[in-house]
Amino acid sequence: MSSFESKYRHLDQSDPQSVRSPERPRPEAPAGLPLYLQAGPVQRQVTAEEEEIIQPRLTVGPVDDPYEREADQVADHVMGQTRAARDLSAATAEQVQRQARQEEEDEVLQAEGSAAGDGRVSASFQSDLQTQRGGGAGLPQSAREFMESRMGSDFSHVRVHQGPQASRLNQQVSARAFTVGSDIFFGAGQYRPDSEAGRHLLAHELTHVMQQTGTRPKGPGGATARVSRALQRLQRKSLQDELEQELAEWAEKHGKTTDPKHKDYAFDLQEYAWSLITDPDPSVIGPMPKPKGKKARKAWEKKFKKAELLAKKILAGGPKVVQKEDRAAMILNYMAQAGFGQEAVALTASMADEGQIEYVYGAVLDRIESADPQVLTRITEWLIKHKGKSDNPLLEKFSTSSGDFEKKLNNGRLKAILKPLIHAYEKDAFLIDIVSQVLLRKKGFRKVFSDWMWKENKGDLLFKVLQSKWFIEPEYGPTVLPDVGELKMEKDMPWVYANKQKYYVGYLVQLGKDTGVKIDAPKNLKFRTLRSWLDDNTDKFGAALAKKHPDDQDKWIKTYEEIADIFFYHVSGRNIQPDLAGKLGKLGPGAPAKLRLKADCDVLSTYAMRFFDSVRDPDNPAFKAFEPIGYMALDPKDNAGHSVALMRRKGKYFAINNKEVSDLKVVENKPDAKKEAAIKALKADALLIYDEEPQAYKVYYADAVAGGAMPKALSLTKEETRREDLEP
Repeated sequence: MSSFESKYRHLDQSDPQSVRSPERPRPEAPAGLPLYLQAGPVQRQVTAEEEEIIQPRLTVGPVDDPYEREADQVADHVMGQTRAARDLSAATAEQVQRQARQEEEDEVLQAEGSAAGDGRVSASFQSDLQTQRGGGAGLPQSAREFMESRMGSDFSHVRVHQGPQASRLNQQVSARAFTVGSDIFFGAGQYRPDSEAGRHLLAHELTHVMQQTGTRPKGPGGATARVSRALQRLQRKSLQDELEQELAEWAEKHGKTTDPKHKDYAFDLQEYAWSLITDPDPSVIGPMPKPKGKKARKAWEKKFKKAELLAKKILAGGPKVVQKEDRAAMILNYMAQAGFGQEAVALTASMADEGQIEYVYGAVLDRIESADPQVLTRITEWLIKHKGKSDNPLLEKFSTSSGDFEKKLNNGRLKAILKPLIHAYEKDAFLIDIVSQVLLRKKGFRKVFSDWMWKENKGDLLFKVLQSKWFIEPEYGPTVLPDVGELKMEKDMPWVYANKQKYYVGYLVQLGKDTGVKIDAPKNLKFRTLRSWLDDNTDKFGAALAKKHPDDQDKWIKTYEEIADIFFYHVSGRNIQPDLAGKLGKLGPGAPAKLRLKADCDVLSTYAMRFFDSVRDPDNPAFKAFEPIGYMALDPKDNAGHSVALMRRKGKYFAINNKEVSDLKVVENKPDAKKEAAIKALKADALLIYDEEPQAYKVYYADAVAGGAMPKALSLTKEETRREDLEP
C-alpha cells in the first residue's frame, strides 16, 4: 500500500457502499435504434469478458452522419480549403454511412457523394466487396508522403481500388468513392491523387480509414489532432449511451439511485464502478490487473473508461450528494494504479479537496515509470503550490533516493518534473543538491540537462550544479554518494569541464562588457584556441575585475581559483617546466579528454602571481592591488618537490598553493615588518600538501621580480636561494 493510500484508507472496500456487486447479465440491445443489414449472424460468448466477432455486418447510416462531416472538415484542413469554397449541394452530401462503432463489431462502408435510398445493399454487392478487399495497390509514394505529413498517420496499410470492378461497386451505391476498413474504392475517373480535387477526395476517404481502423497518429498536430478529438467525442458519446443503459439496469436490479441530486448518488455510482474495475480476487485490494490477450485488454480498457465517466458523473452531482470527491477520488486512484493516470489527473480539475487530489496524484507517482510527462509536470506544479519543501513527496523521493527512484524515470519524465522544480526553487541550495545527485546517478541525462539549461539561458544554474561537491574532480577528492562510487576522470569529467569552460568563457567576456574592457570571445572552445585566449586576455581579466569589484579581494581570489580549476589540469608527480612570467603558450593538453592545460605547482604559482598582479585599475589612484612578494620551493629527500608563492595586500599576507589561495593570518603595520613571519607561515602552508610531513627537506626562497615573475635562480634551486634556517 502506498503512503498516499494509507492516508485515506477509511475509503476502501470495507465500506458497505463500496463492495463490488455480483456479476450482472449483459443488457439487451437498446430499444429504438435503427436496424442495420447483417451479412451474417453475430455470435457472442455472453459470459466472457470480451465478445468474439464471428461475422461482421455492413451498415448503411443516416444522411447527416457526424463521421462524414468530420471527413469533410479534415479534407478541407489538409487542402487548405473552406467549406464555402467547396460549394457542395445537399444532394451530393448524401452518402452510404455506418453506424457508430459498437464495440468494434460492425464492418463499415462510408461513401462520398452517394444517394443511398433506404440504405440497403445487395448480397452480391457484399460478396463482390469481400472478394476485392485486401487487393488493389498501395498509395503512390508522393501521395502517401503528402497525406502522412499533414494527417500525421501511417497509411502504409491502405489499399486503393480503381478500375472496372471498383467503378461498378461505386455505381451500385451511387458513390464517387467509398471506404471499408483500410480499402478505398474509387469510381470511374475519381482517383486523381495528382490533382487538388483528387487529393481532397483522397484526404476525405483516408479520414474514414482512420475512423474505422483507429489508425494511430505518427506525430502530433495538424488534421490528425482534429480527427483524434472528434473520434474521441463520438466514441465517448457511444460509450456514454451504453453506460447509461447498463447503469440504469444495474440500479433497478440492486435498488440503487441514478438521480444526480440524491444524497447517495456518489456511493451508488462508485459501487457500480467498483463492480467494473476492482480485482476479481476478493483477497486483493486494488484494481483489476491488465490482462494479456488483445481482446481481453480492450474489454479491460473499456471498463476503466466507463469508470472514468462514472467519476465524472459523481463530481457533477448535486449539492446534496454526500462524499462526492471522496468517492470520485477512490475511482480515480484505482484508474491511476491501473495506468490511466492522465485521465485520472484530468478529472482532479473538478475537485477542491486537497487531500483527495493528493490521494489521486499519489497513485500516479507510485507508477511514475509509466506516467505521462505532462501529467508529471502538472502534479509537480500542484505539489509546489500546495505543499512546503519539507512535505513535498517528490522532493522527499529525490532527497532520500539511493538511485532506485531515478532509475524509474526516463529523460522525458525527469525533465517534466525538474522543469517546475527549477522554476520554483532555482535560487535554493537544496535544489542544486537534488539536481547534482540526479546527474551523478543518471549519466544519460547529463547532456539532455546541459543542453536544456543552455537553451533556457540558465547557464548560472548549470554552473552551480557543476561546482557542487558532487562534481569535484577525482584528484581533488570528490564527495560522492556511497552507492555511486568514485567519479572517473575520463568518463565523468569531460562533460563537467566542457560545460564549465563554456560558461566561464561567457562570464569573463561579459565581465569585460560590463566594465568597458574589450575581451573578445574565442572563435571556438578547442584546446589551442582556449590556451591562446587565456594567455592573451589574463591581464584584461584582472583589469575588468578591478573595475567591477574594486575592493573585493575575495571575488578576485574566487575568480583565480575558478580559472585554475576550469582551465588547468594539475599533474601529480611530474615536472612541467613553467614560464617564469606565467605565460601559457607552451603548455600541453591534459585531462579530462585534453580539455585543460597541463600544469604543476610551478605553473600554477607563476600564473597566479601574473593574474593577481594584473588586478589593477590605473584610473583609480586609491586602488590597492595585491603585491607579489616571493616564491618558495621545497625539496624533500624521499618525496616530490613542491613550490608556492607569497603575496600581500593592505598588510595581510596570502599563500598561493596550487589552485588555492589562503590567508596566512600574518598582518603588519609597516612594509616588511612581518615578512619573515609570513615566509615561515608560507612554508607551513606548503607542507600541507603532503599526506605525511617529510622528515628531511631543503627549502629555497627568493623575492619575486618585475610583474610577479619567478626568479630564474629559484626555478633552478640554486644554492644562493637556499634557506637552511627554515629546514628541519
